[in-house]
Amino acid sequence: MKVLHLQTGCRLHFGLIELAAGEPMRFAGLGLMLDQPNFELAFSAAESFTVDASPIASQNPTADSKDEFESRIGAAIRQRQALVAGTEQRATACHVRLLNALPLHSGLGAGTQLAASVAAGLELFTRAQPTSSAQPAANCLQPTLWQPILDAQPTLSAQWLSQHADRGLRSA
Repeated sequence: MKVLHLQTGCRLHFGLIELAAGEPMRFAGLGLMLDQPNFELAFSAAESFTVDASPIASQNPTADSKDEFESRIGAAIRQRQALVAGTEQRATACHVRLLNALPLHSGLGAGTQLAASVAAGLELFTRAQPTSSAQPAANCLQPTLWQPILDAQPTLSAQWLSQHADRGLRSA
């Protein structure tokens, strides 16, 4: 089974600043990106979209709830489905498994990191799948083959991630 592993960092927030009261993108912030702690997700082929955050519950039963993580991942999947509905794009169904998680509501940007990582993972997983006229490439999800996939189509910009993750609505 082919699996895409995606790992994020986190953003240590130093606070939001309101730059232009009443304007749509009026907030800015200062933060420091860190490699750890992080989210780690695995995307694998499935008949329909499914989500599993049970590895998190087994690692730390007192941490954020498995149900909350699964709900947030499900919301990110629905956001993507809504964006590609009625377009020529396709959304490849897959199983999303949360292997490692940032603590929620702790000033590490966990909500944004999770939404962006699910959006990016779904896009990259879809790009790696063969089209109906193409034969599957052997080991098409191995990291050594990701660069040609990214080179063939535009990379995921901050604007793309903001739209597809449904984040950054108040800040730039």
